[in-house]
Amino acid sequence: DSIFNLVTLYKECKDPKKVNLTIGAYRDEDGKPYVLKVVQQAEKALTTTHQTNKEYLPIVGLPEFNKVAKELMFSAEMVEKYPDRIVTIQSISGTGSLRLALEFLRKSFKDLCVYLPEPTWANHDQMLNEMGVSFKKYRYYDPKTLAVNIDWMIEDLKNVPKGSVVLLHECAQNPTGADPSPEQWKTIADIVVERNLFPLFDVAYQGYVTGNPDTDGLALHTFVERDIDMICCQSFAKIFGLYCERTGAVHVVVNSKNAKQTCKAVLSQFERLARTLYSNPPAWGARIVAHVLSDPDLKAAWYIELAVMADRIVKMRHLLRKALEKVEAGGKDYDWSHVTEQKGMFCFTGLNAKTVEYLTEKKSIFLLKSGRISIPGLTEQNVDYVAESIRDA
Repeated sequence: DSIFNLVTLYKECKDPKKVNLTIGAYRDEDGKPYVLKVVQQAEKALTTTHQTNKEYLPIVGLPEFNKVAKELMFSAEMVEKYPDRIVTIQSISGTGSLRLALEFLRKSFKDLCVYLPEPTWANHDQMLNEMGVSFKKYRYYDPKTLAVNIDWMIEDLKNVPKGSVVLLHECAQNPTGADPSPEQWKTIADIVVERNLFPLFDVAYQGYVTGNPDTDGLALHTFVERDIDMICCQSFAKIFGLYCERTGAVHVVVNSKNAKQTCKAVLSQFERLARTLYSNPPAWGARIVAHVLSDPDLKAAWYIELAVMADRIVKMRHLLRKALEKVEAGGKDYDWSHVTEQKGMFCFTGLNAKTVEYLTEKKSIFLLKSGRISIPGLTEQNVDYVAESIRDA
């Protein structure tokens, strides 16, 4: 994997000025891994209760976790409004949730072909290739404007064969950081209904854009209200900092016709698939999330910590843009506004492969060949060095 290979090269690098802008993981002001305080509190509480047993979880996961995960994704109000339309199964973070969902879709759709945005997370392509599932791309991002080209996206979605599976990023699109507006999401939902498309949502950063999961989840709310069948794959790696605990969920949303019976049948199929893939999901991360989100005080504290992480990312975007403009990187009149207009963990800088190679080999600044950088890897101590290095490339 190219990203983890770059991480290895970064660790082996002896340059004291080295900067890691590769992997999508939050870092604090000092560039260090951050364990959320609410996670530490939850772990301390859990180790003193009966919940420290090591028994298998049910195949569908920890019930308390599934409940709060569903409410976090769709809002408690929406879950209450549509109690029979959403079924949840705990899975193995974002990647495992996507794989489980795709296994289900492969068995549900004859000659499955998944339509992916161009560009998208590299593991989408790799996963589908490994599964032997066909995929095609629809235009999403315009490299000239460094933003979503909604006209391209709409045109391509209108030409996707009716009944096809279309993968969408809920927010903070990886790798571009470029998202449709709320009004554009409504237009996308119109096309989904018109073409009878089946959305597969990748949801890894809910809360990383605005600091509020409910606000970041408005696209999902729009689709649920339109009575659209879809699957949403949820990760708690980023928003809870549970990278190594592999905590996630698959949520299947069905239309209101015979919803209760449909959800029961869907859950049975997911149980069968999960049993053959991994049998039971891991417990520890799920217990942490359930403990935090079930306790009003801890939940409130988590919202604050999530907002702090989101705010630091926004802050570093502004500092990077300011530093780039100050040193006139790219030329006096070069427009770096996309750095602050893009959202979430990643920035698609627009840097070409030659510049990336120079930054990695000459300046020990590690980033993807595509020019994508992980904003949390920037700090007030290294942002000027990064900007000056881009200027010098």
